[in-house]
Amino acid sequence: MPVRGRHAKQTLPQIEREYVETAKALYVMRHLPLESIHPDAFRAAAAAECAGDQGKYWQVHQKLFGNQQALSATDLAR
Repeated sequence: MPVRGRHAKQTLPQIEREYVETAKALYVMRHLPLESIHPDAFRAAAAAECAGDQGKYWQVHQKLFGNQQALSATDLAR
């Protein structure tokens, strides 16, 4: 599993439980799409931002990192 995917599936839930939910920390996400590594990175980041505008950022974040191979324009439209 890629490092970013592992973070989304394993590390982030632990951080949320131990720090965010107990108000010990605020978790902030920044988009740094590296298209040289992943050609669909910018499009995925834009989709997450659009979802955030609708109050659905974390739901889309989980879907994007749950299947990093499905980030084409067609996949994101679904």
